Amino acid sequence: MTFEQKNIKEQAPRIELMEVLDKFSPKRVIYIHAPAGYGKTVSALLWLNHKFKKDSRIIISLDEFDNKISEFGKRFISALLSLQPENKELGELAVYTAHHPTSIESIIHALSVFHETKNEYAIVVDDLHVIAKNEIHKFLPILCKRLPQNITILFLSRTAPPDNFSEMILKDEMAIVDAERLQFTPKEIKMFFDKNGHHITIKQADEIMASTGGWAIGIRALFMSGKNAFTYDLTDRYLERYLRTHIWEKWDDRLKRFMLLVSIADELTPELCTWLTSDDKLLKGTSAAQVLDQLIKENAFLRETGKETYRFHDLFRDFLPECLQIPVKI
Repeated sequence: MTFEQKNIKEQAPRIELMEVLDKFSPKRVIYIHAPAGYGKTVSALLWLNHKFKKDSRIIISLDEFDNKISEFGKRFISALLSLQPENKELGELAVYTAHHPTSIESIIHALSVFHETKNEYAIVVDDLHVIAKNEIHKFLPILCKRLPQNITILFLSRTAPPDNFSEMILKDEMAIVDAERLQFTPKEIKMFFDKNGHHITIKQADEIMASTGGWAIGIRALFMSGKNAFTYDLTDRYLERYLRTHIWEKWDDRLKRFMLLVSIADELTPELCTWLTSDDKLLKGTSAAQVLDQLIKENAFLRETGKETYRFHDLFRDFLPECLQIPVKI
């Protein structure tokens, strides 16, 4: 018996992931990074609901227009004010910065006047990967070190932490949650299906885990497809459209062409990629090793399987042949 296409009504509680975030919370700085569709924002919201009062948390969703310290600063100071709307000094500073350029000194001053009450607060900085300016990257560790003791900050990004966070990571001052930790376990998969009205066995949950690799968007796509076989054809509807719109179309032509040409191999090495791309005009003079390193840093569904050996996420590799129909400029 098959079931009709479903609407998702409830998110999985992600109990195991919540325990991980609880364990990391004393550090007060948590960096969550994974490719698109791994549930970074949803996971952060679940944890905020679990850990913080409704008026003690806020999400700053960044975009490309925040690539100036003045714009980033305005967003951050406004977030602080929303957490403590009664704070007169913050209010005055927010009014001033709304009409004048915001400096690093203004942001530091805002942190210094934030009241250290018994209330615990959380700030989520989402889509940090859109920030390209080194000025902001250099400032973020300074911001973290000056956080009041009652603020926890979560950075959500598609890319690994910028190099400027290296010292904090070495000193164990920042917790890292990567794609592996964000993967659904079979137990969580079963709970997600059960809560949304389609009860499955743990064996079926294991099949879904094997088919999707625990990738949140893949699990959602499988649920919404209305299939009972639990082996999913990636080219089918929801997931294929998601990958095209939210991921593929945002990459430049050079990366697209590289991934298309090397996708015929199960396991990649710099030497094999060089051979596979050597006759392509668009990639002439391109270092395969550097491109692979870039894809790893950008969490582009590529993982290291050994010393200088790499493999695409199985579902993403299944998607790439469909992109051969997409014109890429030469």
